[in-house]
Amino acid sequence: MQLHSFEPSEETLNAENTTDYTLIQKTIYRANRLRNAVEAEGRTGVRVGLAGAFLVGVLIATAFISSATEGGLLIVAAGVLGGYMALNIGANDVANSMGPAVGSRAITMGGALIIAAAGHTAGAGVGRGGGGSAHPQRNKYPPPSAHHRPPPTTQ
Repeated sequence: MQLHSFEPSEETLNAENTTDYTLIQKTIYRANRLRNAVEAEGRTGVRVGLAGAFLVGVLIATAFISSATEGGLLIVAAGVLGGYMALNIGANDVANSMGPAVGSRAITMGGALIIAAAGHTAGAGVGRGGGGSAHPQRNKYPPPSAHHRPPPTTQ
């Protein structure tokens, strides 16, 4: 059995200019785009699942708290709507604060999410836990008991 040696011809060296090479390039490009889209969709599913788990947790907590009150269903609906709004406001805050840093590639997306999670947790636990943000407003308005009127009497 004799082995043949391969000598590249001028046509083989200029393969980039052929239509077959361009077709292969386009096919690989499309396959990569499809793979990237599938991976991105998978990550989106995880994010939507986490948000849904949070909203189910809010639903369960508000249902448990409002089970003995009148209008409990309205309270549960308001709690879930409030949880949804909290998710959106939090996402907007993170996008506004971390967008420029991630966009300029100063930090990665993962680093930005860790910093934002730590900052929001610390702010929620320390800053507002003691009522610090409501304290300056507390003394500007009279207490609700100052507005109490006795019911009218009928004669």
